[in-house]
Formats: sequence, structure tokens, C-alpha cells
Amino acid sequence: MNKTLKFFLKAVIGILILGIVFYNVGIGNIYHTIIGIKIVFVPLILVLILIQYLLSALTLKILVDIFDNKIPYLKVLEYLMRGYSIGLFSPGRVGELSFVYFLKKDGLDYGKGGVIFLIDKMITFTTISAISVVGILVLLRNFNPTMMLLAAATIPIGIGVFIFFIASRIGRGMIKKYVLKKFAPQLAGFSANMTNVLKKKLHLLLLNFVITLFRWTLSALTIYFMFIGFGGHAEFWKIWLINPVIIVISIVPLSIAGLGLREGSAVVLYRIIDVASNISGGAYLFMTMINYAVGSFVNLYYLFRKSKK
Repeated sequence: MNKTLKFFLKAVIGILILGIVFYNVGIGNIYHTIIGIKIVFVPLILVLILIQYLLSALTLKILVDIFDNKIPYLKVLEYLMRGYSIGLFSPGRVGELSFVYFLKKDGLDYGKGGVIFLIDKMITFTTISAISVVGILVLLRNFNPTMMLLAAATIPIGIGVFIFFIASRIGRGMIKKYVLKKFAPQLAGFSANMTNVLKKKLHLLLLNFVITLFRWTLSALTIYFMFIGFGGHAEFWKIWLINPVIIVISIVPLSIAGLGLREGSAVVLYRIIDVASNISGGAYLFMTMINYAVGSFVNLYYLFRKSKK
């Protein structure tokens, strides 16, 4: 399918899902919820979001340093924000993979940049998937010993799957075939670099896991304060478990950057723990508005800077 058409269809699907959310919850209810936020919580929410961006850049910086590259942290943060901002408004993986392109400009070849990009994505996905399994059990209120044992096993299983994909020839081949696809030929040395990371820098990958887990805890804390700011409430540990489920759902490639899927699933899932739909829908829509505001600012800033050259 043509990329432009695919992008357009995803945009339409995202807007339709948002429309359904607005229709069922009431656009007026969501509007009044958002504008009625207790102003004292706004700076706190923005600071927490900023820290999450900084931690995302830190995990990438750790991976960049594996290859003894001297790209400074602020450059990695810049490349992260530019790639993320492009991805909000572009089709396919253009935004995400632009991070690899930016690293190349600083002397890190595509093979190494691709490894950095994929390992960071895999660590993030493994972390939120493991939490999501427990979150689903909470939503289903299924706490029997067998199910809880299976939930506890998701973390070592996730780590095992992660190691399989980066350490085995079959796993790396699947990454090239199903993830990198046409970009694979441009990432020369991908397999060798992936193996080198696992053999020599495993402790840095574990550090990345810890920081990623902390970052998702801050994400849950952000939602927690949004709920309070909007006049609602939910126990923090339940938000910590449910938020990753919503993120996993939003990864399904039906819309642009999870637009609509994220807000719609939030309304449905938080309703199970008795959070009002206007509160949950308003919180996640507010988060989306902040992300797109940041993305628009970053894109406009670099377009303006480019036009001045």
C-alpha cells in the first residue's frame, strides 16, 4: 500500500476512534474536565514529563557509550526529540529511524545506530509487556496462585526473549526480516554489533532496564497527579499496572502514534476500577495534547533554524 495512503488511513482511524470516545463520554465533559484542572498540578505534571524525556535520552546515551562514541548527552537528547517529533507527523518508521540518521552525522555508522535503536525499543517493550501481564490480571481480578506465578514469570521470560533476539542468529534474522525490512541493507555490521553488546556490555543493558522501569513509574505518577488535578482518584499501584497495558494497545499500528487507541483504551480500562470516563479520557487526551505541542514546537524550531542557514 502507498505510504501516503496508509498514513492517511491511520490518521482517519485515529480521528474516528477519538470521535467515538468524545461521543460516548461527551466532548463537553472532557473539555470542562481539562480546563478545570487545578493549576497547582500543571507545573508538577510538566516537570514529570520533562524528566521522562531526559531519562529516555539517558538510556540512549548509555547505549551510545557502549560503542565508545563521544556524542554528548545533550546531542542525544536533541536527536531523540527530533526523531520523536518527526514520528508524530510522519508515516511509517521515518521518525523513529531518523534517530539513527542523526547519529550517523556524528560518526556512528548505521549498523551501530540500528543496534542502539532496536535494543532501546526492545528493552522498553519487554518492560511494559511484563508489567502489562500483571495489569491484565488485576483488571480481570484473577489472583489465583497459578496465574500470579505465570505473571511473575513474565519478567525472566521477557528477558529470555530479549536475549534470544539479540544473541541468536535466528533472532537477529527475524529482526532484519520483520522489523528493519528494507532498511536492513543500510545497517551493515548489525549482527556483529548486536553480539558485541551482549558479550561485553551486559551490565549496561541491565542499567538500561532499571532506568526504563523508573521512567515508566514516573509515567504512572504523571497520570496519578493528572487524575487528582482533574478531580478524580485512583490508587497509584493500579495506575502503574494499567498504564503499560494502554501503551501496549497504542503500539498496535492502526493509527498514527497510537492516537485514539490510547485515549479509547484508557476510558475502557480505567472504568473497570471506577475512574470516571471524563477523568481518564481527559487525562490521556491532555497528555496527547502536551506531546503534540512539544512535537510541533521542536519541528518548527528546527525548520526555522534550517531556513536561517
